[in-house]
Amino acid sequence: MFACASTLQYRSPFVCRHSPANLTTSCLLRKLVVNLRRELAMTKSDKLTAVALSVFRLNGLLIEWGNTFAGPHGLTSARWQVLGAISIAPDAPNIPQIADTMGITRQAVLKQINVLTDEGLVLSLPNPAHKRSPLYALTPRGEAAYQAVVEQWQRHVRDIAGDFSSSDLDAALRVLSAMSGAHGQDGHA
Repeated sequence: MFACASTLQYRSPFVCRHSPANLTTSCLLRKLVVNLRRELAMTKSDKLTAVALSVFRLNGLLIEWGNTFAGPHGLTSARWQVLGAISIAPDAPNIPQIADTMGITRQAVLKQINVLTDEGLVLSLPNPAHKRSPLYALTPRGEAAYQAVVEQWQRHVRDIAGDFSSSDLDAALRVLSAMSGAHGQDGHA
């Protein structure tokens, strides 16, 4: 708690009852100091927990946002994700490979594959290594839908890229990759 300079009333460090236009420098400074102390007091475990919670939140936001973003192309986030896994695979993948690539369940992939096949966006191919696990490829229509979303995505990330430094993005990639490794099949979690 601290006393707000203009009123001398004790307030929570995160809430000042002044309108943002009337915040005093001392109120803003106190808020900054309290936030900084809080961040400095965080242990590495606290910070990893904060990263994990941020990833959960971002995942939900990206799925919701992606449904709107890919919607004009007849796709949902889930369908866009499955088409992407097929598109980036060096060879036609099966359902377990798609699930592993995107970090989703086989059941979720199967559900989307069935819809994408019915819509003519994905084609089932025989798998010589396993008769009951077909391979999947994009149809020309599926490739066109996927590429349209990718082009739109590229414009979007170019628009927001300036908000991030290259070193911050490199650090984020390192941390998220390490956390993925720690929690994957080979991880110790």
